[in-house]
Amino acid sequence: MNTAGVEDIYELSPMQLGMLLHSVHAPDSGVYCIQISYALKGRLDAVAFQRAWQSVVDRHPVLRTSFHWEGLEKPVQVVHRHARLMVAQHDWRARSLAWRETELGTFLKSEGRRGFTLTTPPLLRLTLIRWDDDTYRMVLAHHHLLLDGWCKPALFRELFDTYEAHLCDHRPDLPPVRPYRDYILWLQQQDLAKAEAFWRTELAGFRGPTRLTLCPLRQGTPPPADDYMEHHVELTEAVTSTLRSLVRAERVTLNSLVQGLWGIVLSGYGGGTDVVFGATVSGRPAALNGADSMLGLFINTLPVRLRVPAGQALFPWLRDLQARQMEAREFDYTPLVEIQRWSELPKGEPLFETILVFENNVGYGCGWERYGTVEIGDVRPVIRNSFPLTVRVVPGPQLSLQLLYDSARVDGAGIARMGEEFTGLLGRIAQQPDATVDDLCVVHRTWKERRLQAEQEALRTVGAEKLKRVRRRAVSGGG
Repeated sequence: MNTAGVEDIYELSPMQLGMLLHSVHAPDSGVYCIQISYALKGRLDAVAFQRAWQSVVDRHPVLRTSFHWEGLEKPVQVVHRHARLMVAQHDWRARSLAWRETELGTFLKSEGRRGFTLTTPPLLRLTLIRWDDDTYRMVLAHHHLLLDGWCKPALFRELFDTYEAHLCDHRPDLPPVRPYRDYILWLQQQDLAKAEAFWRTELAGFRGPTRLTLCPLRQGTPPPADDYMEHHVELTEAVTSTLRSLVRAERVTLNSLVQGLWGIVLSGYGGGTDVVFGATVSGRPAALNGADSMLGLFINTLPVRLRVPAGQALFPWLRDLQARQMEAREFDYTPLVEIQRWSELPKGEPLFETILVFENNVGYGCGWERYGTVEIGDVRPVIRNSFPLTVRVVPGPQLSLQLLYDSARVDGAGIARMGEEFTGLLGRIAQQPDATVDDLCVVHRTWKERRLQAEQEALRTVGAEKLKRVRRRAVSGGG
């Protein structure tokens, strides 16, 4: 590795290491390559905007970082003194709206297939598309090794403060940067023995992963970009508002409600009464001053264990779940690979096959956010990871659920059913807030049984029609 122009070298976080291994194992899959399309409303000066982006890259070491592993005892991340951000520009104003929307979808897919050369910084690209006279679409592509969604608000505040300063031809007044290296050092100081004791207790007696029974799962490499699909469902504004009021009154978070109901859905799909799924946490430690405004990959995915009880009221059960999750937050830093090793599952068995991501950050939120003279909205992320199914929950006036799945590993029709049943249970709670966990399990089981009967009847009808056609052809041929 050539060290000319190198500013710093240090180890990876456990989450970075896991992502790096998946990326190297399947370089053409687009796994952990993120593309997000934003609409920018306002009279944008594209030249000043590009200068502002480059200034942000210049300021933050993590945005000038590459990753190296070949010939090394362990992978390292390398901060370069300089990294030039590539910006592509297109003008689509003369095209129809239908053409623009189709072309944007095609462009995002092609971006996903491009991936990144992990040894060459920066691991991000920018595309500015002139959408109409007052709107640009900004497509930001980056590798997840650099940034998580919780970075986006701080990133955009700095970006647009810098942009407004460039418009006025003066230097922005920005606080000092705390480098990502400080987080790596903080991680290395944490007590893994204490974390081990907690997770061994939390997972004691859990000996088999909660399987998705939608179809046989393909094990091994992450899916190609074209195999990763999305299914979207959302609640009405009225149901969303009712649920927000209800959780406030019951002293639980909307996240806890969603986690509890996802456990019930998994239980109904063959998970039994002892369910484990993954949940993504922000991972930004309160003990690290300035962590909320730092750029880098802080998130972690940790197991959530739910025992679906008989006869218990819903909200007391959710308050217990929330209390256990608060206790687990003390150990957000724990590497998932270590938790896996401390569990009682056989070696090589995954702790979970689904993860739940509750997006409570502006970067992936709904609605419009104003930054100086520009408004940002209509956020359209394309995210791929190595799990068969990711349920992404986006709060807003209408609670939105995005089910992201590997279509070669799970059945799309089954995913659509899960989404409908999940939102159906949320709607049922809005109508019947005093429901017990048993009530919801019975409702879910009844929906599944009716749907299965309907599908079997449809298959019998199709089979009978095919048989009639075969018989008619046989009689005609004999004449």
